[in-house]
Amino acid sequence: MSEYKYYNDYEREWTQKYEGTYTHEEVELNKRLYEECLKPEVDFATVEELLKQGADPLGGTAEYGWNMLLHPFGELILDSNENPNIPLPQLTELFLRYGMDIDSPRIPYDYDNSLHVLTFMPENEKTLLTLKILLDHGLSVDSFAEFWGHFMFDEINVHHIDPNADQWNTRFVYGFKMIMLGASYDHIDDEALNRHICRKYNNYDIRNFRDWDRYEYRFDTSHSKHRELYGTLVSIYDKDSGELVWKMGIGKPGKQILLDEIDRDRIFETDRLTLRPWREDDDYALYKCASDPDVGTPAGWEPHSDREYSLNIIRTVFNAPEIYAVCLKDEASPIGCVGLHRNDIAEDDDEYELGYWLGKPYWGQEIIPEAAKELLRHAFLDLHVNRIWCGRYEGNEKSRRVIEKLGFKYHHTTEGLEVLGEIRTGHVYLMTREEWQSLYEC
Repeated sequence: MSEYKYYNDYEREWTQKYEGTYTHEEVELNKRLYEECLKPEVDFATVEELLKQGADPLGGTAEYGWNMLLHPFGELILDSNENPNIPLPQLTELFLRYGMDIDSPRIPYDYDNSLHVLTFMPENEKTLLTLKILLDHGLSVDSFAEFWGHFMFDEINVHHIDPNADQWNTRFVYGFKMIMLGASYDHIDDEALNRHICRKYNNYDIRNFRDWDRYEYRFDTSHSKHRELYGTLVSIYDKDSGELVWKMGIGKPGKQILLDEIDRDRIFETDRLTLRPWREDDDYALYKCASDPDVGTPAGWEPHSDREYSLNIIRTVFNAPEIYAVCLKDEASPIGCVGLHRNDIAEDDDEYELGYWLGKPYWGQEIIPEAAKELLRHAFLDLHVNRIWCGRYEGNEKSRRVIEKLGFKYHHTTEGLEVLGEIRTGHVYLMTREEWQSLYEC
């Protein structure tokens, strides 16, 4: 029997089954290894000698009790967040050279007491380098999942985030860099991770994310309820070209999938049209259409004043889920827009409001009805909504004809609406799932 005084019966019951896993001599070697790695100037020759003698980077630093679970490598990972002098990447390479196996420590992980060495891995430049070394050495899918899973579950509980604050520009950015780094390795074929970040986006080579300094990460919290991580859109740009290369979003509370594309890369086609997400290089095409007062004024929004204004609309308004550029199939540039919105009319989870506009040169060609029919199909069949609303202002006859062609039914009228400095009357229409099925489903 040891003379160790257990903190409580639970510690006694859990740890006694592993007592004797490490001898007194091995524990002393492990403790010395940890101490050497913490020195301001690490003597790598001494560290290597300790490894030759049998020091285990994943080995216990005590013979009894919870401290059996405190091992040099795990403690160094945590310490690196506060101590920038720890040469964690170089130590990791040395540990691996002497047989460290992240997946198979002598005291096995149990995800309750003996936590995985990567579970609490902080997010910084050194741990990013360390993660790459581990991935190059064949880090398993399960081990990588310990990092990204904990990162996501931990950070989704952060509320009222300022995207310009240091926390976003350090911990969150590094966290997503580490997630994209892991996803760039073919052997990290994690179905859950693939659902979260989407293994393919716009045919971009995901292996490029191994060069992490090449990218800028931007966070848009405008669609989250409390400026929290839930509902935030993450956009990744190539710093040199300014090109948007990847986009993903953080899922809503209560959903099992936390990192979700939120259908951001969906592309729909009809006989004549392509509906796709808006891109920043659409700013000129948007300005050409939306600067015409005959386009926006009847719908209740101001004409675009310049390309910069249009670019800002793409980054803020058109970056929302379910907003699509309308393009002719043989043309790359948008000629209009259709979208599904949540607002005061459609505020429940099972309903949207349909919105649309079209550049003036394309009026009279039945383009918006064709695009809107496809979006209604998507809403009822893919998004499983039960009601779609649609509205227009008094005098907008073109919009009235579109609404009637689509099959919406009149619901109510609201008078005295202040729009662009004038008082207008608004008419609201509704289509239910059952009504859509009777009109369109074969």
